Amino acid sequence: MKKIIAFTLKGCPYCYSAQEAYQKLQQKPEYKDVTIEWIDEEKHPDLAMKYDHYYCPSLFVDGKKIYEAHPGDNDDYIYGMVKNAMHAALA
Repeated sequence: MKKIIAFTLKGCPYCYSAQEAYQKLQQKPEYKDVTIEWIDEEKHPDLAMKYDHYYCPSLFVDGKKIYEAHPGDNDDYIYGMVKNAMHAALA
C-alpha cells in the first residue's frame, strides 16, 4: 500500500472536512486498512516546504499530489478527493 500524507492547519474548516471524510471512509471495508499521516504545517514547516502546495489540506500519495483544497470546495467535493487519495493508495 502506498503512503498518504496530508498537510493541515489547526482551525481549517477544509482540513476538518477532510479528516471527517477519512473517518467515514475508513468504515468501509475496502478502505479500512488505508492510513493517512496528518501533518500540521505550523508544527512541521520544514517538511511542508518540501512539497508543492499552497492550500490545506493537501494530500499526497507516494509524493504525488492528489488533492489541494481551494477556497469554496464543499464537503462533498472534499469527500470525493479524500476517497480518490485512498483509492490511489490501494492501486
